[in-house]
Amino acid sequence: FGHLIDGTGSVVGNAQVELDRSIATQPGKALQRFELMFALPESAVDVVGIGIFVPNAGGLDHLYAHSGDRDWGNRRLLVRLPL
Repeated sequence: FGHLIDGTGSVVGNAQVELDRSIATQPGKALQRFELMFALPESAVDVVGIGIFVPNAGGLDHLYAHSGDRDWGNRRLLVRLPL
């Protein structure tokens, strides 16, 4: 998933894409390239938040970012704009 985040920390855009499980779950295989499409937000965007989760029978299992600027208990990587 991806979030567009404004200067107040509010999510002003949200997008999701499903990854191909046959690629994403093979040990040693890199994740495939993917694109997130957002509607143009009405406010300025300062940060893009990126996270990955795997649905399960009881809800969602999030993958954790181990480095970089992050929030949500290390479940979302933050990319500051402009790059």
